[in-house]
Amino acid sequence: TTARLARAPPIQFGEIPMNTNDATRATARALPEISGLLRRTIERHDAAAAYFDSVCYLSDPSVLGRDPTEDETAVYDAANEIEANTLSEVCYFPACNPDELAAKARHLRKYHDRKRGCLQDWQVENLLRSMLPDDERDQIDDSEEAGKGGAA
Repeated sequence: TTARLARAPPIQFGEIPMNTNDATRATARALPEISGLLRRTIERHDAAAAYFDSVCYLSDPSVLGRDPTEDETAVYDAANEIEANTLSEVCYFPACNPDELAAKARHLRKYHDRKRGCLQDWQVENLLRSMLPDDERDQIDDSEEAGKGGAA
């Protein structure tokens, strides 16, 4: 049986400012030996994280001086979801060589900290799947799923 993966929908680039910032340029310089696809996946997450950082105040009553409006909450929730999903895309990306593995690990470590919190279980699941051979990556044995949560 094929498992349903926590795969992210494509980013709607109209929702994220696409001007190249210093962090994105630094990421591009720091990743010389990786595929264009992994580079773009990491850059998409960097852009999503920068956008999320730019709107995260919208959910904070102490910063706003009032409760957030429904529109502000919707913007925050959408940015949060896009950031989490693009981080999951980085987790799921299969590294093809040691340079890609190192770049992916450095990127994930940058976002797995006290400020941002830990990777979610579904992101860790995608990270582990990325390490499997291609023919096993999208498959989960039903018995493995049934075995989660301890003794039967």
